[in-house]
Amino acid sequence: MQENQMRATSLDAVAAEQQRFMVRVYNWMGAGLGITGVMAFYIANTPAIFNVIMG
Repeated sequence: MQENQMRATSLDAVAAEQQRFMVRVYNWMGAGLGITGVMAFYIANTPAIFNVIMG
C-alpha cells in the first residue's frame, strides 16, 4: 500500500502566509491612497487643471 505523499500544512504556516499577504495588500492600498492625495493636492493647486475638471 502506498503512503499518502501530501502533508497537511500547519496552522502556523497558514497564519504566517495570510499575514504576509495582508501586509502586501495594505501596502498597495496605502500607496494608492498616497498617490491619490498627491494628485488631489496638485490638481487643487493648479488653476488650469482645476478649471478643466470642475468646469
